[in-house]
Amino acid sequence: MLFGDFVEKNQGEVAIKDVVYEEFRDSMKVLHNAPPPPEPSTVRRNIEATLEIADRFQFDKLVKDCKEFLMDDNNQFIISFRRRFHVAFTHGFDAVQELFKRAVEVAVEAVEETCPNCPSPRYSPPSTIGSP
Repeated sequence: MLFGDFVEKNQGEVAIKDVVYEEFRDSMKVLHNAPPPPEPSTVRRNIEATLEIADRFQFDKLVKDCKEFLMDDNNQFIISFRRRFHVAFTHGFDAVQELFKRAVEVAVEAVEETCPNCPSPRYSPPSTIGSP
């Protein structure tokens, strides 16, 4: 939009519609490593908005940074495992999903080894009552 053969290239200002200013600004800060880094609460609140902006404007580096953020276990106190998995699933980050699935498998195995007489934490579909 800004560098291709588009009308916006020669405009002094470009109006970007359907984008929340603060979310776009924060995305640009992450994209360009601008100080200060976003607060954890901002990251938690804006990870999905940041990915939507990255997808919309084809900011591949920002998408890559978001994937790395989701995969980094040091961020588990910033954004929950469940939310990170949801974001990865929503945006089709297969590698992130596989990493999380493996983490769950390891946790289940640890529970089973630690407490062999406990009910299994593995999912088993409910039995159908009255089925032939």
